[in-house]
Amino acid sequence: MKKSVLALTASLAFAAGSVSAQEVIITTGKSGGGYHGVFGTNLARVLKEQGHDASVVTSLGSIQNLDRVNSGEAHIGFTQGDAFAAWSKKHPNSNVEEIGSLGEECVFVATREDGIDDEDDIGEGTKIAVGEKGTGSAVSWDYLRTLEDDYAEASTFYQGGIRSLAKVASGQFDAFLWVTAPGNLNHSYLEAVNANDDLRVISLNDYSLNEKLPSGETVYEFHDVVVREGRFSDTEVETPCTSVLAVANTEMGAEALESAAAAIMMNANRIRGL
Repeated sequence: MKKSVLALTASLAFAAGSVSAQEVIITTGKSGGGYHGVFGTNLARVLKEQGHDASVVTSLGSIQNLDRVNSGEAHIGFTQGDAFAAWSKKHPNSNVEEIGSLGEECVFVATREDGIDDEDDIGEGTKIAVGEKGTGSAVSWDYLRTLEDDYAEASTFYQGGIRSLAKVASGQFDAFLWVTAPGNLNHSYLEAVNANDDLRVISLNDYSLNEKLPSGETVYEFHDVVVREGRFSDTEVETPCTSVLAVANTEMGAEALESAAAAIMMNANRIRGL
């Protein structure tokens, strides 16, 4: 019954030239984060301009968004590509469909200058902090561990924030992992690393990390990403990057899905805040 109501609601909400009394619910991320404050807010604004009634709700991130869209609690949501791949393995017959891409997010790993040299050193005995459970960075790390046996042997600490970076600098942790858009040199973690001579960002380029999304696209693409700008040359690392995806509930119906996908494709840069 819930799915039938969702399909009817979505069809009404996206019907051309009409405004539904029911809302199109977009599940996003934490308040103040990019999924909520940028993607969700801007997508809702686009849909409202097209005559639809859209609302934005906060969430814990990718996994909760996928669960909500699958159950019908929300119509549209955002997720990292690697989170979608991991989630899809556990939900092979889900009601979730990818309807658009909104850029990329990359995995960054910080270590001490005199500590881990490269990703080949990550394994048994390594202490790595990856952010709180349910966050994008923790989801990425948990997924990476399923692809690389050495990563699975590392000791994982679900702690985040600048305090975790400080523990890397002091030697309590060997590494700290986070996820953000490439080129985001103003990210607080990267700024903290660049301000500390004892810390650096290393490459994470093990090519065993390739898998496929349900759409057939690769989960990760490896990019050379600038992590520090210099007067004469920049510092780059090679790291895996995954797409930021918009997903929708398939019970919305073909017309509603098509309208939602078109809204995202035709307004991608605006939704990304560009």
